[in-house]
Amino acid sequence: MEEEFELCIKHKVIPIPIGATGYVSKKLWDRVMVKLSDYYPNNDDLFNEIKNLGNNKSSTDNIIKIILKAIAILQKI
Repeated sequence: MEEEFELCIKHKVIPIPIGATGYVSKKLWDRVMVKLSDYYPNNDDLFNEIKNLGNNKSSTDNIIKIILKAIAILQKI
C-alpha cells in the first residue's frame, strides 16, 4: 500500500487514504493530515471529508459516502 501511495504522489495522482481502516492506511492518513495542503487543493469542504476518513467508528456505508463526496469535490476543482 505504501508503494502505491508513493506512485500516486510521483505521478501527481491525488491519494485518498482511509485512516478508519487502520494499519498502513491509518499511517498514510496520518501523514496526509499533517500537511493536507501538500496533498490536496486548498478546499475546506475537501479537507473536512479527508479528516472524516480517519474516524474508526464510522460505518462502512458512511466511509463510502465520505469517499464519494471527496471524489465529487475533487472533480469540481
